[in-house]
Amino acid sequence: RRGLPLSSPAMGGPGSCAGPGEADGQEELAYINEVILQECEGALRCCWTAAKGRVLLASRSFRRGSLVLEQPPLLSGPALPSEGKAAEALQRLCKQRPQELPLEPHWYWLGLASLTEDQRGGPHELPGLPPPVPRDKQRRLLMLHGGRPGDTRSGRLGTQALVDELGLSKLEPLALERLVRAWTLNCFEHSELTRTCATYFVSSFLSHSCQPTAVWVLGDSGNFLLRARCDIAPGEEVTISYLSEDALLEAAPTRQHELRRSKHFWCACPRCLPGAPDLSRGFRCPAAACSDGVICCGVP
Repeated sequence: RRGLPLSSPAMGGPGSCAGPGEADGQEELAYINEVILQECEGALRCCWTAAKGRVLLASRSFRRGSLVLEQPPLLSGPALPSEGKAAEALQRLCKQRPQELPLEPHWYWLGLASLTEDQRGGPHELPGLPPPVPRDKQRRLLMLHGGRPGDTRSGRLGTQALVDELGLSKLEPLALERLVRAWTLNCFEHSELTRTCATYFVSSFLSHSCQPTAVWVLGDSGNFLLRARCDIAPGEEVTISYLSEDALLEAAPTRQHELRRSKHFWCACPRCLPGAPDLSRGFRCPAAACSDGVICCGVP
């Protein structure tokens, strides 16, 4: 099943622009690469670049169509139930305080579904919250773009009100903000039957390109399957498209504005560089002596 990364209209998409400090960054890279080695057979290598942040490079060559990696979900987020005291309180508060809780309620529900045991269990906690997750899974989620303290946007009054309303006395509002933002920036549609979402750890470090080297699908089991879209050499960056196949055929300014609107970055891939020929469309040269010439416009 082919799909696209999901994101809140107010947020961005899977990616890795903002990064931690140098020491923390090296520690995180070592951890990520150890996960890739243990769980993905070392197919890729994560490294840091000044222009794009964390990216994934091929550790070996891949032929077009070959499987690059397969990875189960890090976390599968449950759909927001229509009943239950916790779900009803969340939806009621989002309606009462739209300026302070601007996202759809299901994004906050995903954040609440990512709490650990020690962040739960207050004496006045409302029943009906999702079960807690292991600490290591939350740690991985917070490593993704948007999960670090410096990446959060201020919604402190809203999240404080939500924490109080749900009786989560052990939970810091900032922790919930980080979890919600990590979901909004790294979420993939997991099921077409119900609105369930998932995050994938290694896959979230794949950067966008309008000329991607890989394509992904979700298997029947919900695993993330990444295949080479073209031959990939060792050391070459592995990229996917954050746009649909149809959108990739649009002109560069249209693609760039859509990515800016939905993912909050300006694409600077080879197809979007100023002056680059737009090879996705053109006019055949009418001159009789030019039987196979095509005239393409350049990117403005």
